[in-house]
Amino acid sequence: MCLFVRGASTSARANKIQLYDDIYSRPELRHRTGPVPPEGYVNVFLDVWVFHITEVVESKQSLSVGLFYNVSWTDADLSWAPADYDNISSINIPTDRIWHPFMYIINTLDEDFSSLEMAPSLELSSAGDVKHEFGAIVMTSCNYDLTYFPFDEQTCAIVIGLKGEGVTLRTQPQNVKRDLGEYETLRSSSEWSVETSTIHVIHHKKVTKVVVTLALKRSRMYYVMCMILPIVVTSSMTSLVFWIPPTSGERMSYLVSIFVSASVYLNFIG
Repeated sequence: MCLFVRGASTSARANKIQLYDDIYSRPELRHRTGPVPPEGYVNVFLDVWVFHITEVVESKQSLSVGLFYNVSWTDADLSWAPADYDNISSINIPTDRIWHPFMYIINTLDEDFSSLEMAPSLELSSAGDVKHEFGAIVMTSCNYDLTYFPFDEQTCAIVIGLKGEGVTLRTQPQNVKRDLGEYETLRSSSEWSVETSTIHVIHHKKVTKVVVTLALKRSRMYYVMCMILPIVVTSSMTSLVFWIPPTSGERMSYLVSIFVSASVYLNFIG
C-alpha cells in the first residue's frame, strides 16, 4: 500500500515537473511577450474593493485606504491539456517569468508607491487564464467640502491607469454599485465609514482608466456629544444672569466663570 502511494506521488511530481518544463520552454515565457488575441488587444479584468480606511486628512486633501485588487487576463498560448499531465489544472508561475500588465494610481500623493504591485507568483490555469490577487495601502488626493461639518458626507475617487499598448482595462461586471458592508473584512475608521462604492471604466482616446468612487460618511455623534451639546448648554446658561439680583454684585463674576469654563473646555478638546 505504501509503495503504491509513493509511486502515485512520484508520478504526480514527475508530471508536474514535465508541465513546468514544457511551459518554461515556450517562447512566450522565455521572452516575456504578452498575449496576442484575435481582436488585437488584451482585455485585463480588474476588480477593486476597499477594506479599510487608514487616514483622512482634510488639511492635506488626502485619503489613505487599504484595498484588495483582483487582476486577470487570458493567454491562450500558455494553455495545456490537463489529461496529458495527470489532470493538473493550474500552476503558479513567478511574476518575473511571465508578462503582466503594469497598473498605477493616477491621482496618488505618494510617488514612491504609485504602482500597484504584483504578488510574487501568478496562478496560471490550463485554459491560459492568469489570475492575481493582492493588497496595498494607497494615498490619493480628495477634495473635501467642509461646509456642513460635522454632518458632512464626502465623495473620493481612486483612479487606476494602465501602461502599455494593445492593453485595455475592464471591470467584471461593469458599472456595479456595491454595498461594502457585505465584505466581512471591511473595517471603517473611528471617524469615517464607507457607505457605498462604485467602480466603472473610462475610455478616453488610447487611455483606459478604472475609477473607484467611495462615498464616505463622518461619524457625527462624537462632535454632537463632545463639542456642540456642551457649548450650547454652556452658552444658554448665560441667560440665567438676568435671574441674579443686581444688588448682589455677582452678575459679572458669573459671566466670567461661564466664559472661562467654555474657553478651558474648547482648549481641552481642541
